[in-house]
Amino acid sequence: MAGFPDWRDAAAYQALIGIDRAGLAWEWLRRDPAYRQAAGGRQTTIEVDRAGAFPILAQDAVAAAWGLHFRERPEQPAPQARLVWRSGFDRGVVAARAERTSPRDPDAVCLRRYAPWVTLVRDPAAGEHLVLSDGYHRIRVDIIEGSLLAGEAIRLHYILPGLAHLDIRLFTLRRLLGFWRHRRFLRALFPPSPDLPRRIEALRVGDARAAGASYRDIAIALVGEARVRAAWNGHPISLCRAFGVASPKRVKCRPGAIVCCCRPSLAPPPSGGAGADAGLRAAVFWAWPPATGVGGASG
Repeated sequence: MAGFPDWRDAAAYQALIGIDRAGLAWEWLRRDPAYRQAAGGRQTTIEVDRAGAFPILAQDAVAAAWGLHFRERPEQPAPQARLVWRSGFDRGVVAARAERTSPRDPDAVCLRRYAPWVTLVRDPAAGEHLVLSDGYHRIRVDIIEGSLLAGEAIRLHYILPGLAHLDIRLFTLRRLLGFWRHRRFLRALFPPSPDLPRRIEALRVGDARAAGASYRDIAIALVGEARVRAAWNGHPISLCRAFGVASPKRVKCRPGAIVCCCRPSLAPPPSGGAGADAGLRAAVFWAWPPATGVGGASG
């Protein structure tokens, strides 16, 4: 498919090293034929703020079916995509009220100062949805009262209901505080996922299956022909067990995880066949954030 890497070229996937789980979920979703068709007909309007510093996107009702506020073009890989996942899919989203304040206020947020990282979706029914992202790291805040566009400087009042996901939201606020102070995503607050290379490998396997590659061809590309020849007995299951390449048995979806059929439980069902599209749509259910040492916040 145009805009997607050649699965035979491992180097083509290197740009994804370092993406977060929101980006990984997007990589699966943008491969879904049904999403690609829906995104091709999107009519979301794009504006800029008065100073032309950052984009303002209009809420897209159709995108809600995919867990998004805005239907990004499927040709955009995760590092370049404007991803605004809905709070129901991202437990780390923090809600806040925004009020205009003086630029001299020590708590003031001047959004234009962070313009290179800002994407904002305006929803007449539910306020504004803010993403701060460099393509690899992400901070999400929903403004449920007031507006980030009300003035040059804004003060935020955070809303933290309940206890079940409080630790995750507090961790989002730690990330936001670090970004506000330093104008960068602090590495200590965005630890890399140790299994990300394996997850990207699973994405590559999904691309290979969608392209019609056999399990043997995939295994040769991943581990080399000599190892495949030694393990191959003519049945794909033996290759799956030997290398964890892919399993022809689909794994059932469970809440908080990416739908999969490929060890280590990361890839969507192979393209084609009953339920393939539904499985890909379900791939946007992902845990947030990755394991960080914050109690209960492991993904």
